[in-house]
Amino acid sequence: MPACLHIPTQYQSRYSLLTEFCSEVASEARVLGLEVNPAPGSAAAAAGLHVFVLFNSIKSAEHMAAWIRPFGEAAALLHWLVDHPLMLDTPTVDAFASKQRGYQLLTVCPDDTHWLRFRWPGMVHFTMPHGVRPSALADETTLEASHAATEAARGGRDVGILLSGWIHTRRELEDLRSQVPESLRAPCDALVRLRLDHPELSFGQAFEIAMPPGVRASNHWLWLSSIMRYTVAVVNRERRLRLVAALRGLPVTLLGGEAWREVESDTTRYAGSCDYGDLPGWFKRARVGLALNPTQFVTSWSERLLLSLAGGAATLTDRRVLVERDFGASKAPMLEMFSVQHPEEMRAKAEGLLASPELRAQMAHQALPEIASKHLWRHRLSTILNRVGVETRAAEPRAQARGV
Repeated sequence: MPACLHIPTQYQSRYSLLTEFCSEVASEARVLGLEVNPAPGSAAAAAGLHVFVLFNSIKSAEHMAAWIRPFGEAAALLHWLVDHPLMLDTPTVDAFASKQRGYQLLTVCPDDTHWLRFRWPGMVHFTMPHGVRPSALADETTLEASHAATEAARGGRDVGILLSGWIHTRRELEDLRSQVPESLRAPCDALVRLRLDHPELSFGQAFEIAMPPGVRASNHWLWLSSIMRYTVAVVNRERRLRLVAALRGLPVTLLGGEAWREVESDTTRYAGSCDYGDLPGWFKRARVGLALNPTQFVTSWSERLLLSLAGGAATLTDRRVLVERDFGASKAPMLEMFSVQHPEEMRAKAEGLLASPELRAQMAHQALPEIASKHLWRHRLSTILNRVGVETRAAEPRAQARGV
């Protein structure tokens, strides 16, 4: 039976991330043969199964019901969370998990998802990571340089080490700290130190160690969420500043919030904020992509990792169990990993990659077919739709889109 995909066209999110995700998913849905956002009453709307997809926040249960109602009944309502489970808006999820037929929660990482079953025992949940669009794939002719000058001439790889990400300003951290009860600020400091010294510890594990015995709250989930927001922000800032400091003297370009201006130097350049849709072009310019993984998680990887691999940059990333599982098994490596506890290890690897165009090209040649065959949005969407009983037509990556 033909299927229709309903997905928002506009979101409020930092760097237009979720708007771009929706656009990319919609584009790939069309490649798979789905009708996207048909008008109520149209022939397409009348003929097919209706699958609704939304990312992160839900405006309200009433708003969602009004969105679905003109199309009859949803075959599936797929709520795709690209953050930690503690960031869910629990009252709205309460309503959907208990009342909305076809509701399923997708998370991009398995970290702490066992908590979901305590809050919503009957919830249908599975893990589904990010994807990238075909146009994020680099043109392979930009990878075949034998030395740096030729590489720059052919592929425009004029960026040395590219780091895209976010850190909070000191003022923003003060604001987050003020939202934590004063009696728990010292335990939060202890939690931060634990996670900095032991990066394998999840937030939940560090919380259990650092918090005083017997501490409780009337809304435990909301309380945990506020503590997580603050402590993750502190760990994220401290960890990333240490890593950038270790690269001093190397050609580094930073993309993200204004807080990066604090570390500008003769060789470390802050290039401003960047909409998510423009990031593929930056990674196609980079010789080395420093793809740091999300601090709120400890096992999984960032969409920046996919963009760096797709863009043909020699990818350097922090070692995690799912990075090793998903990208580290090849005999010819497509990326290099380091421990966030040892910034000097990261620097040594970055220097080695900058000095070896041949190695960078070899890694990129390994990475491109891997991303093209396994990590496009169409691969994610096909898996999801098959789970909910919607057939899709097979579609290969569009090679002509490379380099766009």
